[in-house]
Amino acid sequence: MVQQLVLKDCILQRKISILYLLYPGLLLLINFKNESLITICCLTIPLVGTMFSSSQEEKNNSEKVLNSLPFKRKEIVMAKYIFSSLLILIGIILGSMIGSIQLRYGISHMDVFIVWCTVLGGITGAVVYVSLALPLVFSIGHSKAKNIAPFIGGFLAFLSGSIVKNLWTNQANEWAFNFTVNIIFVAVLVLFYIVSMWLSISLYKERDL
Repeated sequence: MVQQLVLKDCILQRKISILYLLYPGLLLLINFKNESLITICCLTIPLVGTMFSSSQEEKNNSEKVLNSLPFKRKEIVMAKYIFSSLLILIGIILGSMIGSIQLRYGISHMDVFIVWCTVLGGITGAVVYVSLALPLVFSIGHSKAKNIAPFIGGFLAFLSGSIVKNLWTNQANEWAFNFTVNIIFVAVLVLFYIVSMWLSISLYKERDL
């Protein structure tokens, strides 16, 4: 059942899927030597994808339709988080492509570690956005959340992503090179994401439609 819901979300994205593929090239054309492009790409793909998904569901009145079908609310929430994870993964892949092109063709100070740091900043921002936006969506609905989530969630996502990127790329922070520190930080992000999902499940079960 969850797989069907994830597939439904993926099909809804077909209208803008070509934009995802063109987006890295557009960023590189705008400012090729800006290392922050990697963070921006990793962050904005999930942000735009989740916003577009919510707008389509509101337009199609999908929430009431899904709840009239034999889907559990837990399954609906889990499917949305799995789909958002796929968007984050797409953002990571496209952001890493930007980093690879920059490494090969033009930024003298760029290395693999800096690419990782900027990708990590993007991952952080994406996880923060999804983890804040989806509980709002499932607690108050798409129509109300669309006026709040992009601004509050988007601001905190870009802020957290920038902070992590700057901390990790600062050569004075030797701990940023530590493999264990990086693993622990990623584990914390995963835990934050899981906690957000269970919060959304709890809020959605209690909500009257």
